Amino acid sequence: MKQTTETQAVEKISRHLPEVSKLQETAEALVVLSPESYGSGADLYKVANNEKKRLESERKSWVKPLNDQVKRVNDAFRPMVSKLDEAMGIIKSKLNTWDREEAARLEKIRLKAEAEAEEKLKRDAAFAEEVEGDFEKADTLREMGPEPLADVPEGSRTYGRVSTGFTVKKKNYRVLDFAQVPDQYKMIDERLVREAIKEPGANIPGIEIFDEIETRIR
Repeated sequence: MKQTTETQAVEKISRHLPEVSKLQETAEALVVLSPESYGSGADLYKVANNEKKRLESERKSWVKPLNDQVKRVNDAFRPMVSKLDEAMGIIKSKLNTWDREEAARLEKIRLKAEAEAEEKLKRDAAFAEEVEGDFEKADTLREMGPEPLADVPEGSRTYGRVSTGFTVKKKNYRVLDFAQVPDQYKMIDERLVREAIKEPGANIPGIEIFDEIETRIR
């Protein structure tokens, strides 16, 4: 039914096309050379203007009901769309809040880890300075364990030194190609090699020098 009405409207509107086309042809053929032809042109302009107003009025008669219908449809949808926009805004706000809180939590964890790592480096550096590369001294400190308890009144509590785990970096090696090893190291002289690899930038052909992490308890 709707399609039939629209088809009828187009057909009815199209009936004006021949008349409008004729006015256009008359305007193209107009030649203004005298007061009389000027008057004819003025009259033709009025006719065309009146026809335009009539067509505009008819157009509005067809369009207004459609516009009114579009407005009613928009008005019907507007509250629902508004509620959805509000809901989306609430959700987005809560998601953004979580993002900020999660970022703050992760940053707190990162700062704590950095602080703990820095504190561990300080403890390891202090211990390394104490043993000054003397691994026998380090082993002795480890074997000593907790410090002996002092004499204290009965019923009181005290504690000795708390054992802590730490890591130290020391040079180690493995033979990659015995044929390339200089004769002086062929045996292999363990003591000689270990002394040599302590030197910064040490390089012994046929031997790989690497850092080995060793955990010690003191």
